[in-house]
Amino acid sequence: MGQGQESSQAWAIVDELRRSVDGLEPSTSREQALYAQEVTLLDDLMNNRRLRLLQSREGLPPILWVILLSGTPVLVGFSYLFEMKNLRAHLVLVAMLTAVIVGVLYSVKAIEYPFSGDVRVPPSAFELVLSRFQADANS
Repeated sequence: MGQGQESSQAWAIVDELRRSVDGLEPSTSREQALYAQEVTLLDDLMNNRRLRLLQSREGLPPILWVILLSGTPVLVGFSYLFEMKNLRAHLVLVAMLTAVIVGVLYSVKAIEYPFSGDVRVPPSAFELVLSRFQADANS
């Protein structure tokens, strides 16, 4: 997901789970309730996977970047309209405002793609589940 690509191995496991659930034929009311829950959970699993794949490929809409980047000089420019007697204090405040805005923009860029970049969701939890699925499939 860090490169915005899918794992064919993960989809094969999901397909195998789907075939296993589809192959069940519940006969009692308890089995029917469990079957319905399994179908719901499997649908949730597939929908969440699709959402993660979508999030790994799509960043912020370009219009949002236009607004953020064009609003930055406007906001800093407005700070020059506030008259202060001490020029040094005014420059320090403008510099601090600029630093905060740059920090916010960097943070937005860093978390834009949740599975890659400086700040990312590590794949360790997914790898653990995948290894458990493989262990169950081999046993």
